[in-house]
Amino acid sequence: MEHGGGRRALLAAVARHHAWATDRADPVRSVLGSQYGAIPSSDWHWLLLSGPYSQTPFETLGNAGVGAALIGLCLLACRSRRTTALLNPFAVLGTMALSVYTLHALALATFASGARGWGPLLWFSAVSVAGCWAWQRCFAGTALRYGPLESGLRALTRTTTTATAPGRTTTPSAGTATETTVRPGPPPAP
Repeated sequence: MEHGGGRRALLAAVARHHAWATDRADPVRSVLGSQYGAIPSSDWHWLLLSGPYSQTPFETLGNAGVGAALIGLCLLACRSRRTTALLNPFAVLGTMALSVYTLHALALATFASGARGWGPLLWFSAVSVAGCWAWQRCFAGTALRYGPLESGLRALTRTTTTATAPGRTTTPSAGTATETTVRPGPPPAP
């Protein structure tokens, strides 16, 4: 951006389309901060940024790389039984991601509104891991073992997959439904 003239082009776009930000310490960052996760469409040079929450191709590529590296690290960590046992509560948390995400959104919309910083994040993380671990322990042998919202969604999808269109059948296999088409024709050879 600096050597290819991209920063200069962005500052010109800020001056033309976002004049309110020209007197800020960093006009480009000010404009991005006011976009709520969207990229301004005033100049194609905005796509060359890679800053956090810029929603550009380079930021997305960087996030994918970090995600792949974390998955790789987790797979390496789980090669020993000791680390697998230590990481098991986080695996249980992963099976209840929809419930945890929903509770997090509800908490931020109600009693934790305006919570910022590491303290609230660590508190919510610890409560989430402990709550999911306790839920899994209490409901391990039941249909609710996946979490409340996950179990409800699972039951709903299982109900809708049993209702099939004419000419189709379902074959249940370990809690899932597989669709096959019934076609008239000669019987299969023995």
